[in-house]
Amino acid sequence: MFGGNVTQVPDFLITMGPRSIMASKQLMLLASGKEKAEAIKALIATDIVDESIPSTILKLHPSLTVIADRDALSLIPMDFLDEMQQDERG
Repeated sequence: MFGGNVTQVPDFLITMGPRSIMASKQLMLLASGKEKAEAIKALIATDIVDESIPSTILKLHPSLTVIADRDALSLIPMDFLDEMQQDERG
């Protein structure tokens, strides 16, 4: 983590558990990089909620926005993404 560079490690962190995250009125998930692709695929392109895949619990939130780069979306078929965009446009 942090590329082995100790100067990149933050001085402090804020952590939240699933209960406090799900209690939020709105959620925004930012994902970048290929290392996030499996989690994003589980969240977006499957119907499962699996406690061994923490991202899938977010499916149960009534107001979730996902912003992801191409690498994070790399395991999701393009036709699925196109269909999602069309649904959003109405």
